[in-house]
Amino acid sequence: MPVLQPGATVWLPNPSSAASEPPFSLCEVLETPNDQLVRVKFTSGASCGTEKLAKMEDVNLANFKSSSESTERSEADNCNLLELSEATLLHNTLLRYDNDQIYTFTGQIVTSVNPCKPLPHLYSTESMQAARDRESARERRPHIFAVAETAYTNLRELQRNQSIVVTGISGAGKTEANKYLLRFLCWRVAAAADERGAATGGSDFNLPKMAQVVLKSNPVFESFGNATTVNNSNSSRFGKFTKLFFGEESITGASISTYLLEKSRLAVQQAGEANFHIFYQMLLGLDAQTLSALQLTNAPSSFAFLDNKAMPDRATLNDADEFKTTDTAMRELDLRPDEVYRLLAGLLHLGNVRFDVRHADDVDRAAKVSNASAHSLAAAESLLGISMLGRALTSHSVQAGGGRKSFHEVSHTPELATRSRDALAKRVYERLFGWLVRKMNGAVSVPSSEAPAGVSGPPSPARSLASTEALGEDEQWIGLLDIFGFEIFAENSLEQLLINLANEKLQRFFLDAIFRHEQALYVAEEIEWVEVAVPDNEAIMAAIEQRPHGL
Repeated sequence: MPVLQPGATVWLPNPSSAASEPPFSLCEVLETPNDQLVRVKFTSGASCGTEKLAKMEDVNLANFKSSSESTERSEADNCNLLELSEATLLHNTLLRYDNDQIYTFTGQIVTSVNPCKPLPHLYSTESMQAARDRESARERRPHIFAVAETAYTNLRELQRNQSIVVTGISGAGKTEANKYLLRFLCWRVAAAADERGAATGGSDFNLPKMAQVVLKSNPVFESFGNATTVNNSNSSRFGKFTKLFFGEESITGASISTYLLEKSRLAVQQAGEANFHIFYQMLLGLDAQTLSALQLTNAPSSFAFLDNKAMPDRATLNDADEFKTTDTAMRELDLRPDEVYRLLAGLLHLGNVRFDVRHADDVDRAAKVSNASAHSLAAAESLLGISMLGRALTSHSVQAGGGRKSFHEVSHTPELATRSRDALAKRVYERLFGWLVRKMNGAVSVPSSEAPAGVSGPPSPARSLASTEALGEDEQWIGLLDIFGFEIFAENSLEQLLINLANEKLQRFFLDAIFRHEQALYVAEEIEWVEVAVPDNEAIMAAIEQRPHGL
């Protein structure tokens, strides 16, 4: 760092840890007693006006040289900042965010900040056309459409398949970003095939049928796979990788792979959390006659699986309107919504089944379905199509010795019966979700005889029915990865551990691809450079994955 002159403006870590305070504060240099220390006066934040003797290593130069300059220029690309540090990068992002410029380049990476409000002008047909035209003119501006346009251009010009990874903490806006990426790519191939471009390529009406089908899968995934968490009202609770296959003039098909559905959420939600959206949407969106037929009410608190005592605020989610969108998409994709709603209603009734000890003096505490739960049990049996459900939940068979007649029935305690009930509910929901994925894959891919005949068909894991082989070896594709965000709860399930591990591995990929790879190129080409200390999360992953001592 050059010698700091009195009056220079620098960034210093903010002494205040208040949530409303930024991580860095602006300071004015008063004096530099030696090359190790610097005396500064805070000019912003809660410590404004106070002085501090700071270590030189904690100080970062700001991008204006004296306090007489009252404004700091923002840059569309963080790499263009004269002084580049964590402080200047964050501040540049904040300057742009305050002007509703939520996207910023950092080299080839686009970083975004969730605006927490609608910005429709950023995603209009005109914005899509502008992203295409700027890429052609090599005048890129930071936007998620710029990333999609680069992927599409590379696909066509370099004849190489592309993947776009959207990652970030929970609530960063990954789900919305993936929806806009998908919409842009569907629009882009339609516009490329149409000489009038955006004049007709921007509306769903003019999109090829396959592109429209792909877009219609989004509300189904959001309803069945997203939920409200403490950090995000619309958090993806599963991972999804979508491949869009491109022919000469259109999207020829797609494949959808899902993984790590957080099925434990179905039975238990922590304070401030909610169940999957579809349950609330169904209760508020179904007509009174259908609700009555399913023996439901429109009050979520009537059902144990939805009755979270610290229910989060769902005011930002219009469940009734969202249900209409989801229901329409399900009918157009032939997902048999009426049968699906029966299963969902059956799960809600199953959650209301409670257990008591059969006999007060029974030392084994054998369980029975409580008298108050008889109606819920009957409703669950009818809607789920399971006979003798009460017996299945309160006992299991054990084989002792050999032969067909050596099976003995062992009773469950009420606690074990409750766990059996929750395990059944989670398994049914997981299989329903997998069936939906397979049906949607069937709608966007080549017809396959493997598609299931119905909800009650044979179980199989969620997988893609489309493949490069099915669509032709010469097909080109762009992949979109929508991964759940990193979160830490008061109580973390195995699923959340795996979710966080996946995020750590993505972070490792990011570090390798961006920092280590670039620095290796500098070394190989013998270019003078200043080594950048790169955070290393290898120890975190080793603690979980490394054999034989990993978790």
